[in-house]
Amino acid sequence: MERAAEPVDTWLMAKLFAVAAAIHLTIWGSFTVGFANHDVVAIWPAAGISLWACLRFGWRALPAVYLGDLAFGFFHLDFGVHFILISAGNALAAWGAASIIIRMCPDVMSLRTPTSVAFFVFAAALLSVFSMMVGTLVVAERFALPPVIVEHIAWRWFFSDLTGAVMVAPSLMAWSSQPEGMACLRRMRRPAFLTLVALTALSMLSLTALPEVLGHYPVMLLTMPLIIWLALRESTLECTLLLFVIVTTSLAITLNNVGDVSEQAFLAVQAYGFVIACTALVLHTVERGRIEAMRELDGERQSLADRVAERTVELRQRVDAAEAETVKMEQLALTDELTGFLNRRGFQERMRQENKRAVRYGYPIAVMMLDLDHFKRINDTLGHAAGDKVLKTLAAVTADMLRDGIDQIGRIGGEEFAILMPHTSVDSAVRVAERLRQRILETDWQLAEAPGLQVTASLGVSYWDPDMFDLDNGLCLVDEALYEAKRRGRNRVVSSVQFASV
Repeated sequence: MERAAEPVDTWLMAKLFAVAAAIHLTIWGSFTVGFANHDVVAIWPAAGISLWACLRFGWRALPAVYLGDLAFGFFHLDFGVHFILISAGNALAAWGAASIIIRMCPDVMSLRTPTSVAFFVFAAALLSVFSMMVGTLVVAERFALPPVIVEHIAWRWFFSDLTGAVMVAPSLMAWSSQPEGMACLRRMRRPAFLTLVALTALSMLSLTALPEVLGHYPVMLLTMPLIIWLALRESTLECTLLLFVIVTTSLAITLNNVGDVSEQAFLAVQAYGFVIACTALVLHTVERGRIEAMRELDGERQSLADRVAERTVELRQRVDAAEAETVKMEQLALTDELTGFLNRRGFQERMRQENKRAVRYGYPIAVMMLDLDHFKRINDTLGHAAGDKVLKTLAAVTADMLRDGIDQIGRIGGEEFAILMPHTSVDSAVRVAERLRQRILETDWQLAEAPGLQVTASLGVSYWDPDMFDLDNGLCLVDEALYEAKRRGRNRVVSSVQFASV
């Protein structure tokens, strides 16, 4: 059974056709402005395009690279077998260099580290050597050149391919690996404008006698500040594209305007342009690595700050919960569970606080003590559950008779309650105690075990003089008043003033 043919990727074919057309046009431009000598030019951008195409599309780029290179000789020169061989050598050199780069440094398309730049330059040098060897042999045979000329052509060929690969391929690699290429181009307006101004100034300078006086290298050196500034930019596309424009323009201005250029000087200027390009690429990757490291450090610092903030919130919540639990436990430690009133300890603590305020502000305090009459009989005859219900009902009745938030109630014994009444005289406290006694007498206790149960209470009232009595003495007075109420027959109110006057 035959396997179905794979569909043709039309979009890929269009891209490869564009690659072939671009190679053809750059070769035509190189021969137009590139100081051709025996079919060898000063710079060969087609090498950079070919290398990028093989990196981007793999072996599928070989036909496009070969045909684009071959088309120039077919359409513009005296086409012959030597063009077929030269084009084949150029295509194989690009594919071989791309294969080496991919094997040695798979992420070389991004040129993120000096190591990736070194691998790239090494592969570009191998490309140039292979292309130079094939091309020089073919040209020497084609034109029957003497060894001295062949040597000059070999070096020029090597540097033209090397500068073309090093200056053109990085721009295309950055473009293809850039997720927002057009946005990056829009951000290039400012550096592009500065580059245009610098090259315009360099062109105007080349019209004077200064380049003739200074020679080749000072003219090339005039662009170094701009190249360093570009190398320190974050965008690789911006750096590589404008670097290509600057070095190419500087090379053209130098060769056009600095008198007669010897072969050695020509090769030296080519080599100098190559060194500048490589140095700028390495400097750019170092700076980009620093920027990315700083960005990563900022991210880690922010992440750490977020974690610290999150942990701080968590700890704050734990502390708040612990404090709330502590307050709750303190409240429980000071509160009677059955009635919800203060227990003996809590009542004494509240008396101490109120005593300090009374001393400071000089207001009177009255203390009331309440005890249910014959409460033990209720527990013994009706059970403790009934007794607890009576105490709860008593608590509700008592709280309803007093001032909320001012008077403080404490259960200081089984059926014994103490009431602290700030800003209250003994006479006022006695009246309140009498109303409370009557209310208790009239209360329906709603006990199924004893319908119609009647409960009475004895109450003692005492004044509190913070300057004369301590806590124990104050409670002793009201306790004696309560004892006197019980001695007189229960179900009555007795104040310490009355007791003292008897």
